[in-house]
Amino acid sequence: MGETEEAAIRLLNHDKKKEFWDYAYFFFSNTHNLNKADVKFLESKIYQAIKEAGRYKLENASIPKESHVHDIRQSELMDMFKTIEFILGGAFNLFPFKKVDLQLEVNETKEKINHLQQQLDELEKETFYMTQKGADAKGYLLGEGKKFVVLKGSKTASIEKAANSFKEISAATNLERLKKQGVLQEIDGYYQFNQTHIFNSPSGASDLIYLGATNGWKEWKNKEGKSLEKLRE
Repeated sequence: MGETEEAAIRLLNHDKKKEFWDYAYFFFSNTHNLNKADVKFLESKIYQAIKEAGRYKLENASIPKESHVHDIRQSELMDMFKTIEFILGGAFNLFPFKKVDLQLEVNETKEKINHLQQQLDELEKETFYMTQKGADAKGYLLGEGKKFVVLKGSKTASIEKAANSFKEISAATNLERLKKQGVLQEIDGYYQFNQTHIFNSPSGASDLIYLGATNGWKEWKNKEGKSLEKLRE
């Protein structure tokens, strides 16, 4: 088992070079929301599950290493893993069904909720703000700083003060998409976030907040006025 970005090519190569298999099962995200770290995390979990089941001899040249992802993202990925495990176990009988200890499941779920709440509390301590140009936005880093979350209720700079070049950058396209999705709503001359939204980078978020090209690492600042750039030095 393994991960690939070229499933068709991988399948053809295995068909030519490996004789021990009869069937292949592929799982992918139809929303394209899995990055490399997510996929490596799932690969490791599936490998461990197959090994623990003890029903198959694994032919992997190396043992997949579990990538580091944020605890909140881990919870989402484990939901995906359980879906994969259920499909392979229920539809194809590749995994043995395990006896479920309901009380143990409840206790583990409570522990996860408490742990996630602690993580959220920590993130709230590391909230960053953008308040120039009439904007009033706040958010936090996610996924080792690769993503940035803008919180519900945040508002952008005045629409009238949007940079002339704004329409030429990707944030303008993103803005139109978020408006159609109901994430953003125009109110009194600015855009307000009706929902918390995850951006692919701090700059992707700040571009939309200030309606122009920005450096998010410099624009997002904590309560002490220190920018993300200063804090990561």
